[in-house]
Amino acid sequence: MTDHLSEPLLLKKRGIVVKNRFMKSAMSEGMASGTHAPTEELIHLYEKWAEGGAGLIVTGNVMIRGDALGEPGNVVLEDAGELHLFRKWAEAGTKNGNECWMQINHPGKQVVRGLVREGQAPSAIPFAPEFQRFFAPPRALTAAGIDEIIRRFKRTASLAKEAGFTGVQIHAAHGYLISQFLSPRHNRRTDEWGRPIENRARFLREVCRPSARRSERGIRSA
Repeated sequence: MTDHLSEPLLLKKRGIVVKNRFMKSAMSEGMASGTHAPTEELIHLYEKWAEGGAGLIVTGNVMIRGDALGEPGNVVLEDAGELHLFRKWAEAGTKNGNECWMQINHPGKQVVRGLVREGQAPSAIPFAPEFQRFFAPPRALTAAGIDEIIRRFKRTASLAKEAGFTGVQIHAAHGYLISQFLSPRHNRRTDEWGRPIENRARFLREVCRPSARRSERGIRSA
């Protein structure tokens, strides 16, 4: 069993070879700077994880917008302003010949009250009463707003690749925005983004759809 775990893993669709079967899954570290950039402490942490020998390391919760934070200390990658710090992070995370994928996310309405003014969601449906004091009130996204968030997912994926990350993981779980679109409880839309599962899954499919200009390497949905 141990020998099998040490064998390389070929991801045939993308032609990616992961050097072994060990993976460090995404964890939200909450270690960003005041400008939501990677800190030296975060970079050092990933250097140590890379030295640990896992074939695949996935970062925690990098947000695609600075005004959509799931918790304090989230890293945000929405422009190239501090890309040099992301390059250092990617270099540290891949220093042992391993894959390092950036998990990218939008929290939707699952945003902490006081951290942001309001949440964005497929529908303006608040959380259960016992949880409402923890989360900012949500507003329903317009069709234009949906298109803009899809573009931001693609922009962040492109910047991650430019920084040196070897792939991205699309966060589609844990009650965040993509999960909200998939849920018939939280998505009550009557347009092309709601009702049947084919429509509720449209947002995820559009986020993952390769750009017309180039295909992004390593996109995965979690």
